[in-house]
Parts: sequence; structure tokens; C-alpha cells
Amino acid sequence: MRKILLADDSVTIQKVVRLTLEEGEFELLTVDNGEDALRLAREARPELVLADAVMPGLDGYQLCAALKSDPALGPTRVVLLGGSFEAYDPERGRAVGADGFISKPFESKTLLAAVHQALGITRPLPPEPPPAITPQGWFKSLFGGKKK
Repeated sequence: MRKILLADDSVTIQKVVRLTLEEGEFELLTVDNGEDALRLAREARPELVLADAVMPGLDGYQLCAALKSDPALGPTRVVLLGGSFEAYDPERGRAVGADGFISKPFESKTLLAAVHQALGITRPLPPEPPPAITPQGWFKSLFGGKKK
């Protein structure tokens, strides 16, 4: 199982992320502030940290900078989460070494795609569904297109 640490002070976001990632492929650890996230990251060594850009204590940017500057945690991937009221600062995100950003609220597939991208997980695309047959196409397939 791939270990992911979520640091977000929103219980709703914690529930959404848990529901999205509970398929058994990931082990999700959650905290509601940056200090606890840094402490738990040092103990648990997650592969990925999802961090709210604005939260109590260390915010997501500060947490990312602390993780990236720690020799043992530097390779940890960090994706920042930003809400509609807290604009994401891409320059600050680059400066602290963030590996990505997701805007809240997000759809499950958006979160899953960002997690897969951050962890380098590739999945084959599902096969294309067969084209829908229109009434004209159905007639053509049965009678070769010739009306009598």
C-alpha cells in the first residue's frame, strides 16, 4: 500500500479524500494542522503529502518547505490544496518545491488523477465504447442501406 498523509483542517475535505482513496491501494493518514503533519511525516514516511495551503500552525507552503529541506523527507511528493477563498500562489508553490496543486472543492477523479500523477502511477485508459447506432445506421446494417 502507498502511504499518503493528508493535512487539512476541514473535516469535509478529510471525508472526501478518505472516500476517494479508500479503494485499498492507499493508506491514508490524516491530521488537521501543519505541525502534526510534519511530526507524522517524520514518523510514518509517506510517499505523498496533500496539504491545505491555508491551515492552522504551519500552512501548506511552510509544511512543504520543511519537508523538502529535510534530507530524509526531501523526496516526499507534496500537492497543495487551495480553496476558492484562498488563492493559490504559484510562485510561492514553486519556491517551496510543491509538486502540484488542486483547487477545492474538487471532484474525486481530479483528486485521484493528481495523486496518480504525483506518485508516478500510470493506468491504461479504458477502451473506447463502441459507437452508438442511429436508427439510420441500424437500418443500413440490416438491409445494406437499400430501402425497398
